[in-house]
Amino acid sequence: KAFSEPEVVSLVRFVRKHNFKSATAYHSSGSILYWHFNQTGAAYTRDKQIARQYSNLTGYPLVADNKPGQGGGGFKDWFVSEFKMTGFTPEIAPYVGERPVPNSYWPSVWQKNHAAGLMLANDAIKR
Repeated sequence: KAFSEPEVVSLVRFVRKHNFKSATAYHSSGSILYWHFNQTGAAYTRDKQIARQYSNLTGYPLVADNKPGQGGGGFKDWFVSEFKMTGFTPEIAPYVGERPVPNSYWPSVWQKNHAAGLMLANDAIKR
């Protein structure tokens, strides 16, 4: 169940002690950018604008908007819901199924993602 694992409890406590303006939960396989979790109004507009910048930087297409009550449950979704801030889950490599991403993909992954943290930090510092 939610918040049942010690590492999750530690992460939640850590995040709640800080004033984060954005969160990114890197996942390995799918080459897509998850960005939306039930945002509306100004938060939706803000987050979609940042997601487009992130997409332009990495080349990952944006996942379609989810519908209220659909999906969710990961760190990014919890962060967006709890703090009303931006959250992203980039799937950083092409889909490889239920196995680790091959080492040969990592130069491409790095090339796409090495500037993402700075771009997101620059956005967050403005808010």
